[in-house]
Amino acid sequence: MPLKKVEVGGGVAGGGYEYTQIETPDNVTFPFTSCDEHSAFSDGIVYYTAFIPAESIRVGKLPLDPNPRKPMPNALVTNGIQMTLANQPDRFHHRNNGMTIVANNVLINPSASTVELGFIDGDGICNGGHTYLGIENFPATISPDALVRCEIVLI
Repeated sequence: MPLKKVEVGGGVAGGGYEYTQIETPDNVTFPFTSCDEHSAFSDGIVYYTAFIPAESIRVGKLPLDPNPRKPMPNALVTNGIQMTLANQPDRFHHRNNGMTIVANNVLINPSASTVELGFIDGDGICNGGHTYLGIENFPATISPDALVRCEIVLI
C-alpha cells in the first residue's frame, strides 16, 4: 500500500504533527465489531455504519483526499482524543463523533467480520481529521476496546 507522510503546523520540529495516510487509488481491509448497510435513501447513495478498532485504523491507514482542511495542531482536541484512548478506550465511540469516509467500493465479509474499502482519487476521510490525527499520533498500541464509529459513503 503506497503511503505518504503529511506535516501539519510545521511538523514535529515546528510544534505541529506528522501523520501517515494511504495514497489513492488503493484499498484497505479493516476488522469490524458491527457493520450495517443503509440503502433505503431515494438518492441511491449507499451508507454504511461500521465500528472499527482504532488500532486497526492506525495500522491500516486511510486517505484524506476529500477533507476540506488538514487538521490543525490543537493540543486540547488531540490530547482529549488520546486521553480517552488511553484511559477509557471502551467509551471512545461514545465520546467521539468518529469519521465519515467516502469510498468507491465497499466489500463486507460477514463471516470474517471485515470490511474492505476501495479508494480512487478524491476518496477518503471527509470528516474526522482530528480523530484520525489523534489515532495516528497515539504513542502506544491502542486497546482493542477502542472503537471508531465510521460512516462510510459509497459513491
